[in-house]
Amino acid sequence: MADALKAKDDVEFRFIVQNCGNVPLDAITITDEDLLGPDPVDVPLDEALMPGEEIIVDQGTLGFGNLSQPDYCSDEHCYEKVC
Repeated sequence: MADALKAKDDVEFRFIVQNCGNVPLDAITITDEDLLGPDPVDVPLDEALMPGEEIIVDQGTLGFGNLSQPDYCSDEHCYEKVC
């Protein structure tokens, strides 16, 4: 079992994007002002995301480098994302 995170630990966030519909998706945009800033970020796709398929978007994905948030919690603010 992994060690528990403590205040001010570095945290890496990721999004799991699943196509729950019945048609392929050829354009995906993620919006999350707390993690990504005010502008939506397009998910780079090599090919369409087919129904039932999923992809993981993390700090290694082009345009999502800021998903690693060193010292994300300050003494005044701490954010928690729950899906």
